Amino acid sequence: RLDVATHAHTTLVLPGGTVLVVGGNEGDTWGSSAVQLGIPEGLAVESLGDALEAPAATQLDQQDRKAQLADARRLRDQGEHDAGIALATDATRRWPGDAGAWRALGTVLYSSKRFAEAVGPLRRAVELDPESPFALIELADALTFAGELAEVTAMYERVLALCEEDSTFTWSVAARARAQLQFARLKSGSGDDLKQVAKGPGEHASTAEWNNAGTARLDVGQAGEAREAFERALKLDRHNDYAWGNLAAALLKLGKPGEALAAADEALRLRKGGPRSVQALLARGIALYDLGRFAESVKAYDAALELEDSAVAWNNRGNSLRKLDKERAALDSYDKAATLGHAGAFWGRACVYALRGDTERAREQAREAIRRDPSLEKAMVADPELASVLPLG
Repeated sequence: RLDVATHAHTTLVLPGGTVLVVGGNEGDTWGSSAVQLGIPEGLAVESLGDALEAPAATQLDQQDRKAQLADARRLRDQGEHDAGIALATDATRRWPGDAGAWRALGTVLYSSKRFAEAVGPLRRAVELDPESPFALIELADALTFAGELAEVTAMYERVLALCEEDSTFTWSVAARARAQLQFARLKSGSGDDLKQVAKGPGEHASTAEWNNAGTARLDVGQAGEAREAFERALKLDRHNDYAWGNLAAALLKLGKPGEALAAADEALRLRKGGPRSVQALLARGIALYDLGRFAESVKAYDAALELEDSAVAWNNRGNSLRKLDKERAALDSYDKAATLGHAGAFWGRACVYALRGDTERAREQAREAIRRDPSLEKAMVADPELASVLPLG
C-alpha cells in the first residue's frame, strides 16, 4: 500500500480473482478481502497497467501472513494446540525470514507445555529480531521452564534494558521480566541471589514481584519481613493464590497457626483443587497440628497425597498419627517418607521406638536422621520424646 491515496478510485479484478481497489480513502477495504493501493494524485490509473500486479501480490501475501499468524495465536489461546502448531509450522515454511512466524510457533509449543521444543523457534525469532523485548522474554521464559537456566538471567536483564530504551507498550513486559528475573535467582539457590531478591522490588512492583521477594525472605530466615511482602502482594491482587499459600507458611514460622489456617484455606478456595493445592494443604495440615487438631491434620495430608506422593506429607501425617497414639499407622507413614528420602522420617521413627521403650532401635533411627541431615540434631536433642535416647554420645 502506497502512502498517498485520493478519494477518486477504480476497482480492478486481478488474475486469480483478487479485487484491487486503486485510490480511495484509507480504510475503504477494511473488513474485506480486497487489496487497496494508494496512488499519487493526478496519476492516471490507466498508465499503471500490468505493474499493479506485483505490489498487489505483495500486499496480498502480507495480509495472508498476518491472517495465518492471527489464526495460529487464536488456536493457541483456545487450547487447540495441535492445530495451532500445524498452522504456525506452515507459516515458518512460507515465511522463513519472518520473526512473527517463529514466535507464533514457539508460543503455541510453550502454551502446550512443550517448553524444550519451544526454545528453537523462539531462538530463531530473536535472531531475526534481536531488538524485540517480546521475542526475547518468550525465549527466556521457555528456557526457564525447560530447566536451561544458564542464559536466562542475562536475557531478562537485556529485556529490561530494551524496555528502558523504548517504554512504548513495554511496561507489562518489563514487569514480567522483573518477576521472572527474581524467579531465576530464586531457582539458582545462590545465597547472593536470594539476598538480592529479598531486598524487595521497587515502588511500582507487581504482585508477582512482592510474592517472589517474600519467598526469598522466607528462605533467608526473615519470616516477619516475608509476611509483609506477601501482604503487599495481596494488597495488589487478592486473588494471588500463591501469595496466600506463602503467607500461610510465613505465619506458621511466626507461631500464628490460626492465621495460617485462614490463609491456607483462602489459597485452597482460589485454587479449587489440582496440583497447585498441595502446598496449601501442607500448610493447612501443619496449622491444624499446631492447633492440636491432629485428626483434621491427617485429613489435610491425605488430601495432599491424593494429588502428589509427597515425602513431607507422609512425614507430617506420621507425626499427627503418633499424636493420636496410632503408632503402627505412624510407622507406615514414616516408612513412605523415608523411602522418598525425608530425613525427618527417621526422627519420627526414633520417637515411636523411644515411646515403646526400644532404646536401641530408637538410637539407630536417631543416628540415621542426623547422618542424613546434621541440622536436625539440635532440635532432636530438645525433643522431650527423645530424652531417653539423646544425646547419642
